[in-house]
Amino acid sequence: MFKMFKVGELFDIHPTATYKMKNNELFASDGATPVLSNSSMNNGIGGYCGLAPTEHGEMITFSDTTTGADTMFYQSYPFIGYPHVQGMYPYQPNKWDEKCCLYVISCIRKSAGNGWNYAVKFNRALVKELFVELPVVKASELDHEYTVEDIDFEYMKQHIAKIE
Repeated sequence: MFKMFKVGELFDIHPTATYKMKNNELFASDGATPVLSNSSMNNGIGGYCGLAPTEHGEMITFSDTTTGADTMFYQSYPFIGYPHVQGMYPYQPNKWDEKCCLYVISCIRKSAGNGWNYAVKFNRALVKELFVELPVVKASELDHEYTVEDIDFEYMKQHIAKIE
């Protein structure tokens, strides 16, 4: 069974932490800390530097200055946010592992479609209002009202594992 959920019910979406430095300052020191940019390539990583990460990783990010969901990625490792990079912080963090996040990214991309342009950007306010269809554990009562507590995280994990 699948039910519709508003993305804003699943995730707190807000800007990632950044150093608010100019690029020549940010990338002045060599290092291995990924710096997320507004790119739709290379998992959103615009480069690496020697500064300490500002975010813990294990989360979904996207840029709010683009015209679609093509900058939406799962970040496995700690990183530094870039201006306009949004973080999706799950309300149920212990349930949203990498596979579940990859599943929901696909759902968001499908739901978002191609209706974005430079006048209507893919921003956090609009993403919070998007609806995605997610699997739920079937309830025994016929009149059960489904909530985020009913999401079938195991189904999402298994589905992504099969694709991999």
